[in-house]
Amino acid sequence: MMIFFNFFVVGVVSFSNLSARQVHGVSSIPVEKAIDLENSQIKWKGYKVLGEHAGFVKFSEGTLLLQEQGHIVGGRFKVDLSSLECTDLEGNVKKKLENHLKGKDFFDANSFPYAELTIEYTKKLSKNSYNVMAKLSIRGQTNTEEFKLTTFEGGAIAKLTIDRTKYGANYNSGSILDNLADKTIYDEFDLQVKLIY
Repeated sequence: MMIFFNFFVVGVVSFSNLSARQVHGVSSIPVEKAIDLENSQIKWKGYKVLGEHAGFVKFSEGTLLLQEQGHIVGGRFKVDLSSLECTDLEGNVKKKLENHLKGKDFFDANSFPYAELTIEYTKKLSKNSYNVMAKLSIRGQTNTEEFKLTTFEGGAIAKLTIDRTKYGANYNSGSILDNLADKTIYDEFDLQVKLIY
């Protein structure tokens, strides 16, 4: 029972010339704000023909770039793939799935121990809502991802849907391989991210 998991991961943003950064008409000198690594979390869920699996993976680093009145204009995050955990299985089956996800069929955590995400652009949609454009790097491959982010007092939440095949994780992908039948693992997986800062 194997499935591709993903993570809302790490971003790297240039912190030079910060006074020039802007979000939805708000301009000021941004400041860095580290996330609370203990209480921030990434929950993943992956899907296959015969079911689904879910679990958590941990941030190893995380910083947001905030402008006046707490407007988010950037960020950088790093996720430790060795911390990947499945929470809906137990015992040997749980360990087997976790090792498979960390292996070369999926994240290849030995060769690429971290996932990274860089927030490059934000647009304020409402008082507490943003559209975010970011660069996500997994397995040494980088793509642009777009998602919504909602803030609350002292934190933010986001949901991402990631296509694993864009990052070279093609194991049992029905869009790439034929005749997999009930062994098919769907390309897209979901990440629910909570940032506390």
